Order: sequence, then C-alpha cells, then structure tokens
Amino acid sequence: MDNAASQLTDKILENWKDTVHLHVIMKISHKAGKMPDTLTFHDLKRQVPSILNNFDSYIGLPFDRRIELANMILEIVYENIPEKGKNIIIVDDSASLVSMLMDFLWYENYNVIAVADEGENAINILNRHVEKGVKIDAVIMDIMMPGLDGVGATEMIKQSYPDIKVVALTGFPSFFMKSVMKKAGADFFISKSSKAFNNIKKVLEE
Repeated sequence: MDNAASQLTDKILENWKDTVHLHVIMKISHKAGKMPDTLTFHDLKRQVPSILNNFDSYIGLPFDRRIELANMILEIVYENIPEKGKNIIIVDDSASLVSMLMDFLWYENYNVIAVADEGENAINILNRHVEKGVKIDAVIMDIMMPGLDGVGATEMIKQSYPDIKVVALTGFPSFFMKSVMKKAGADFFISKSSKAFNNIKKVLEE
C-alpha cells in the first residue's frame, strides 16, 4: 500500500487538480519533523488541528480550503487506521473552535472523522460517509453560520437520519434559539461557555 504522503498527494490532486500539494506535503513534513516518505497516517492526523487553525499563515489557504484538506487527511487516516469509538462530525465556521474541539474529542477517544464550516457542506459530507457504510453517531452543529445555518442543516439531517444525534452549539444561548433548534430536531443544546467541551462529552455519552 502507498505511504501516507503518497495517498495524500493523490487525494489532493484528485480533488484540487493543481500543484499546491507540494507545499502542503512539505509543510506537514516539516511540522512533523520527518521526510515526506516517512510520514505515517498518525503523523497526518496529528497535524489536522494545526492545519485548521493556522495553516493559512504558511501557504495562504483560506479556511474553506483548509476544511477540504483536513477532510482529505481524515478520510485516508480512518481508511488506513480504523479506530473504535463513536464517529463525530463537527460543523462550525470558527477555525480555532473546531481545532480545539477536535483535540479534546480525540483525547476523549472519540473519532472526529470530518469537519465542515456550513450546513450544506456538512450534509454533503455526512451523505458521502453514510453511502460508504460509515456509521455517524453525532453531529456537533453550530447555529449561526454562512450559507445554510444550523437550523436548516439540523432539519435536513434529522429528516434523513433520525438516529444521528445533533448537538447544537451556540454563542447565543437564548430561550428562543433553544426552542428553534429543538423544533428543528436537535437532541441537545449547549452554550459556548467555559464548560462547553465537558458538556459535549456528557451528552455524547448518553
């Protein structure tokens, strides 16, 4: 089987059809302290939070491209080193929150198998995983996002996949917003407070 760098290069060329992969692979190798041909799938996985949070300071990728790159890496990682635990998708347009939440969930032995920055992208990603036979246990859903917001995305997810938990996460924890998300089908509603991550862990365990 091809090594991690080779698979990632093929995946980038397949999706982007340009040569930016050379910069991506070299930067990941540099941060991992390895040559490209010695990168492991675990090395790639460990770089995902950094890619999401500040990769643009290195090669100028905007957040939506960093999301795409992160999902390419996560896809090949979990294809090559499948892990036990619940499979989670994070949907939020804050790079720092996504990267920190991903680190937290990995530490707690959850599998963050995909990320998205708006609702339509999240639904497309969810559908692709389900079509490949991947069981998705929960979607952590921001509410206020560009494009399709968390309300609309939650409604669509619950219509197609009623057994998938949707955990609403918001910086605007009003009674009205909670009511709207509950009507849309959200199973839990969590404020973006200092206790948010522990509260997410608690509801994922239910």
